[in-house]
Amino acid sequence: MDKIVVGNNVMIGAVTIILARVTIGDNVIIVADNIVSKDIPSRTVVDCIPAKIFGSFDDLAETSSNQCHLSCEEEIKDFSGGKK
Repeated sequence: MDKIVVGNNVMIGAVTIILARVTIGDNVIIVADNIVSKDIPSRTVVDCIPAKIFGSFDDLAETSSNQCHLSCEEEIKDFSGGKK
């Protein structure tokens, strides 16, 4: 049997094709509109056709967290008329 194994906490974007005998590790993000033909290691972000490792899950999480924090700070500043 040609199984596809998908780990925990995996986000697979729309219109993504995963071929047979592929294993996807834990904490993986596969950007939409990809073709996954090889195993994907844990804690990675994947993009392109064919799918290639774009970066690490940890780097993306840290960047997103920092951007969210800055965005919230700016919104609070705007809402309060510049006062914190």
